[in-house]
Amino acid sequence: MAGTGKSTTARTIAQSFADKAQLGARFFFKKGEGDRGNASRFFTTVATDLMARVPGLMSGITEAIDADPAISEKALKDQFEKLILQPLSETTYPKALALVVVVVCLAAIAAMPRTRHWNWRRTCATREQELRPVQVSGLRLRSFVVF
Repeated sequence: MAGTGKSTTARTIAQSFADKAQLGARFFFKKGEGDRGNASRFFTTVATDLMARVPGLMSGITEAIDADPAISEKALKDQFEKLILQPLSETTYPKALALVVVVVCLAAIAAMPRTRHWNWRRTCATREQELRPVQVSGLRLRSFVVF
């Protein structure tokens, strides 16, 4: 399936959400690309992207980092709760906001031997579950994962 345009299609989907001002964040896993090859920087990247889109979110994320400077090294569940869920819950939204986080696992899977595909898919699916739909007053955040 190499060269059939899967990654291009995923980027087009992300761009489509961006064109509608609905892209909250995106993360493209890519095997062998350092931090993009695993989930260690997944939530820190999503949090950084969301700060650019959600007014007032920076102060909550800054507080989380000040309270725990090593948060980026903690379990992914803790990163999600402290860098994303808690700051989003504490932010006031002047108007209703609906955002999508696009997560792409295609390139990483395509580069693997078939025997490892399912392990990587399971890893990506776990990240999607951790980025469960978030509904707080004035904001709806959902994820779109492409395998």
